[in-house]
Amino acid sequence: SSISESHSFSFAATRMIGEVLAEDGQFVEALHYNREYLKLAQDVHDTVNIQRALATHAHTYISMSTQDPSFLSKALKYCNKCHEAIARIPSKDIDQKERCQMTGRALENIGRVRWRLGELDLAETNFKEAEDRYRSYKLWPDIARLSQSRAFLTLESKSGDVTKALKQTELCV
Repeated sequence: SSISESHSFSFAATRMIGEVLAEDGQFVEALHYNREYLKLAQDVHDTVNIQRALATHAHTYISMSTQDPSFLSKALKYCNKCHEAIARIPSKDIDQKERCQMTGRALENIGRVRWRLGELDLAETNFKEAEDRYRSYKLWPDIARLSQSRAFLTLESKSGDVTKALKQTELCV
């Protein structure tokens, strides 16, 4: 039990340091902690934390891509790895609702990256699948976040379709 608690603390601390550094724009340092988090999880074969570490990598590259769009390809790579890792998590380790939420968030992130890559049809497919998953477990805060994200992406796009953005914002409410 103490070994397990020790790993949990190490996972949480390493993950949190990487996330804070990424939020502060210190991406090189954030990636160092992201790699350490992934290595810790892989060393003990913790499939839940492997998935979370991959999601943290994806988030860091998404953040980096706002300054340099060339990082979108790495962001998509880690989003896809994160999505694939969910299927490797044993049923005993997470319940169906959490698996659904993880899958929805992975699809949502894949959609965000594809949108920014100009792959709007594929992005919409990912967003719709994420929304369907969220609805299946009544994950309303996740639907609201997804709708808000879609509204911002729409407004930032070349078309800036206010009607579509407004529709997404109404879903938040």
